[in-house]
Amino acid sequence: MRRNLRHKGTVVVTSVLALMMLRMFFNLFLISRCPECNSLEEDETDEQIWWRKFICKNHQHPLLKPHKLPVLFRDIIPSSQKYNIYLVESSCVRRPAYRSFCSVESYAKMNPKADVWYVMITEKCDNPDGLLTTLERKYPNLHLVSTDFELMFKGLPTLELFTSRRWMKSHWLEIHLSDMMRLALLGQTGGLFSDTDTVCLKDVTHLKNFVGLGEKGFINNAIFHFDRDNLVLQQNLKKQNEYFDVIDRGANGLMVLTNVIRDTCNINLNETDVKHIRNGEKCQGIKFMTKESFYPIPLKNWRDLFTASVGERLLKNISSSYVIHTWSGMTSLSSIGIGSGSLYDVMAASCCPVTREIAKLTDGKIRYSGEALPGRAWHRAVGRG
Repeated sequence: MRRNLRHKGTVVVTSVLALMMLRMFFNLFLISRCPECNSLEEDETDEQIWWRKFICKNHQHPLLKPHKLPVLFRDIIPSSQKYNIYLVESSCVRRPAYRSFCSVESYAKMNPKADVWYVMITEKCDNPDGLLTTLERKYPNLHLVSTDFELMFKGLPTLELFTSRRWMKSHWLEIHLSDMMRLALLGQTGGLFSDTDTVCLKDVTHLKNFVGLGEKGFINNAIFHFDRDNLVLQQNLKKQNEYFDVIDRGANGLMVLTNVIRDTCNINLNETDVKHIRNGEKCQGIKFMTKESFYPIPLKNWRDLFTASVGERLLKNISSSYVIHTWSGMTSLSSIGIGSGSLYDVMAASCCPVTREIAKLTDGKIRYSGEALPGRAWHRAVGRG
C-alpha cells in the first residue's frame, strides 16, 4: 500500500512539472508571435520604480498601439543654448487628450526655433490614430518624452522633497506633482513652462524671465519663464521644498510664486499695485506681463471660448495676446465642435492644424476619465500639466 502511495505521489509530481514546463513553452511561443506581449512584460518591469508604480496605479489598461518615449535627461538632453519650452502630463495617462496635444502643437508650430518638450510620466503612449508620430514628423523641434524623477530632481532643493515621499500624501496629487515638475525642469535647464490648457498664438522666444499677472492679486503660474540661475526660480524651489502643503490645492505653485515675487519685489500685488504695473515692467530682473498677454479671457467669461460662430470676432479682441489660457478647471468637460466657429476652434485651425484634422477624421468614444480615445469632439484637457 505504501508502494502504491509513493507511486501515486511520483505521478502527481511528474504531472505538475510537465504542466509547468508546458506552460513555460506556451508562454514563450505566445511572446514570439506577439510583439505586444513583450511590451506588456516590459511595462511590468518598468513600473517597479517606486514612484512610477505609485502614480500609475490607476492607469494599467492595455495599449492599442504603443509608442515608446525616450527618457528626458537620460536618452535625450535639452541644450542650454536653445530656448526650451516645457509642458507636462502629471497624471500618468497613456493617451492625453486632443486638447493637450493642441497646446503642445501650437507651441511647436509658432516657435520653430525653440525646442518644445512634452514631458509625460508614462513610458509608453497610446498612438492608435497616428497623432504622435505625425506630430513628430511634422515638427522636428517637438520632443515627446518620458521622465525619470531621480534625474529631474537631481541637484535641486526639491530633491529632498521628492526622496522624502511627502508628496505621496497629497490630496491633489496630479496638481502638486505638476507644480514640482515645472520648477524642477526650469531648475535644470531654464526655459518657459506652460500648462496644457493653453493655445500659443505667436512666437514667444523673445520673452525671458517673466511672470504673468493673474486675478485677485496673484501671479498665475500657468505660464512663466526663468533662466536656470534666476534668483526668483531658486527661491521658488527652496520655498516649495520647505513649505510643501499636502492639503491646500494652490499652496505649492501659485502661492509660492506669488509670495516669492511679493518678497523679492517688495510689492503687495493688491488691486492698486496691479493697475499701475505696465506690461514689461521689471523688478529684480523679472518682467511682469499683464493679463492681456496670457489671460485675456477672464475665468468668469470662460464660455466665450466655446460659443459657436463668434471666434473670428473675438480673435480680433485678443490680437496683443501671446497665449490663450482656457481654464481647464471650468472647461475640462466641455466638448468643442470641430468647425463650430468658436474661438477655440478658430485658434486650433490656425495653431494646431494637425491635431485638429486627426481629431476631425477619427471616430470613437470619449472616456470620462479624460484619457483620449478617438472622437469628433475636443475632449477635456487631461492631467495638470
